[in-house]
Amino acid sequence: MAEQGVIQKAIGLLPFVEDLWIKCGSLGVVRVHITSDKGGPGELRHSLPNGRVLRVKHFSPLTIKEEEVVSTTGAGDTLVGGLVAGLLSGEDEEVWVERALERVKRTMMSHRAVA
Repeated sequence: MAEQGVIQKAIGLLPFVEDLWIKCGSLGVVRVHITSDKGGPGELRHSLPNGRVLRVKHFSPLTIKEEEVVSTTGAGDTLVGGLVAGLLSGEDEEVWVERALERVKRTMMSHRAVA
Protein backbone atom coordinates (compact mmCIF):
# COMPACT_ATOMS: atom_id res chain seq x y z
CA MET A 1 0.00 0.00 0.00
CA ALA A 2 2.84 2.38 0.83
CA GLU A 3 4.62 1.74 -2.47
CA GLN A 4 1.43 2.49 -4.41
CA GLY A 5 0.70 5.64 -2.41
CA VAL A 6 -2.78 4.49 -1.38
CA ILE A 7 -2.90 6.53 1.83
CA GLN A 8 -1.37 9.62 0.20
CA LYS A 9 -3.97 9.51 -2.58
CA ALA A 10 -6.77 9.09 -0.03
CA ILE A 11 -5.54 12.07 1.98
CA GLY A 12 -5.58 14.11 -1.22
CA LEU A 13 -9.31 13.39 -1.53
CA LEU A 14 -10.19 14.41 2.03
CA PRO A 15 -10.95 18.05 1.20
CA PHE A 16 -13.80 16.68 -0.93
CA VAL A 17 -14.85 13.59 1.06
CA GLU A 18 -14.10 13.43 4.78
CA ASP A 19 -14.46 9.65 5.20
CA LEU A 20 -13.00 7.02 2.86
CA TRP A 21 -13.02 3.24 3.07
CA ILE A 22 -10.45 1.60 0.80
CA LYS A 23 -10.74 -2.06 -0.21
CA CYS A 24 -7.22 -3.46 -0.37
CA GLY A 25 -7.97 -7.03 -1.49
CA SER A 26 -5.82 -9.55 0.36
CA LEU A 27 -4.39 -6.73 2.50
CA GLY A 28 -7.72 -5.92 4.19
CA VAL A 29 -9.42 -2.55 4.36
CA VAL A 30 -8.29 0.95 5.37
CA ARG A 31 -10.35 3.81 6.73
CA VAL A 32 -9.05 7.37 6.23
CA HIS A 33 -11.14 10.18 7.67
CA ILE A 34 -11.23 13.58 9.30
CA THR A 35 -13.07 13.84 12.59
CA SER A 36 -13.22 15.71 15.87
CA ASP A 37 -12.89 12.38 17.71
CA LYS A 38 -9.34 11.74 18.92
CA GLY A 39 -9.54 8.04 18.01
CA GLY A 40 -8.25 4.93 19.64
CA PRO A 41 -5.32 2.55 19.69
CA GLY A 42 -3.93 0.99 16.54
CA GLU A 43 -4.42 3.92 14.22
CA LEU A 44 -2.34 6.75 12.85
CA ARG A 45 -3.49 10.20 13.93
CA HIS A 46 -2.47 13.68 12.90
CA SER A 47 -3.84 16.84 14.48
CA LEU A 48 -5.06 19.44 12.01
CA PRO A 49 -4.97 23.22 12.56
CA ASN A 50 -8.76 23.49 12.88
CA GLY A 51 -8.88 21.21 15.93
CA ARG A 52 -9.89 18.19 13.89
CA VAL A 53 -7.94 14.96 13.53
CA LEU A 54 -6.86 12.98 10.47
CA ARG A 55 -7.21 9.30 11.35
CA VAL A 56 -5.96 6.29 9.40
CA LYS A 57 -6.88 2.78 10.50
CA HIS A 58 -5.96 -0.51 8.83
CA PHE A 59 -8.13 -3.57 9.38
CA SER A 60 -6.28 -6.80 8.55
CA PRO A 61 -8.09 -9.50 6.61
CA LEU A 62 -9.02 -12.70 8.39
CA THR A 63 -6.69 -15.64 7.83
CA ILE A 64 -7.82 -18.08 5.19
CA LYS A 65 -5.76 -20.95 3.84
CA GLU A 66 -5.11 -20.82 0.10
CA GLU A 67 -6.63 -24.27 -0.38
CA GLU A 68 -9.85 -23.08 1.32
CA VAL A 69 -10.44 -20.31 -1.24
CA VAL A 70 -13.07 -21.46 -3.72
CA SER A 71 -13.62 -18.11 -5.46
CA THR A 72 -13.08 -14.41 -4.81
CA THR A 73 -16.13 -13.48 -6.89
CA GLY A 74 -18.48 -11.42 -4.73
CA ALA A 75 -15.95 -10.80 -1.95
CA GLY A 76 -15.72 -7.06 -2.62
CA ASP A 77 -19.49 -6.71 -2.80
CA THR A 78 -19.81 -8.64 0.45
CA LEU A 79 -17.31 -6.30 2.12
CA VAL A 80 -19.09 -3.16 0.93
CA GLY A 81 -22.45 -4.54 2.07
CA GLY A 82 -21.01 -5.36 5.49
CA LEU A 83 -19.44 -1.91 5.85
CA VAL A 84 -22.67 -0.12 4.88
CA ALA A 85 -24.71 -2.29 7.26
CA GLY A 86 -22.19 -1.60 10.01
CA LEU A 87 -22.18 2.14 9.44
CA LEU A 88 -25.96 2.15 9.84
CA SER A 89 -25.99 -0.19 12.85
CA GLY A 90 -24.69 2.23 15.47
CA GLU A 91 -22.48 -0.55 16.86
CA ASP A 92 -18.80 -0.18 17.73
CA GLU A 93 -16.68 0.02 14.55
CA GLU A 94 -14.37 -2.82 15.58
CA VAL A 95 -17.36 -5.17 15.93
CA TRP A 96 -19.00 -4.54 12.59
CA VAL A 97 -15.79 -4.36 10.55
CA GLU A 98 -14.77 -7.73 12.00
CA ARG A 99 -18.23 -9.05 11.08
CA ALA A 100 -17.88 -7.72 7.52
CA LEU A 101 -14.45 -9.35 7.16
CA GLU A 102 -15.82 -12.66 8.49
CA ARG A 103 -18.54 -12.53 5.81
CA VAL A 104 -15.87 -11.92 3.17
CA LYS A 105 -14.02 -15.00 4.37
CA ARG A 106 -17.20 -17.10 4.19
CA THR A 107 -17.92 -15.73 0.70
CA MET A 108 -14.49 -16.78 -0.51
CA MET A 109 -15.01 -20.31 0.90
CA SER A 110 -18.50 -20.71 -0.58
CA HIS A 111 -19.24 -23.19 -3.34
CA ARG A 112 -22.43 -21.26 -4.09
CA ALA A 113 -22.82 -18.08 -6.08
CA VAL A 114 -22.68 -14.97 -3.87
CA ALA A 115 -24.19 -11.70 -4.99
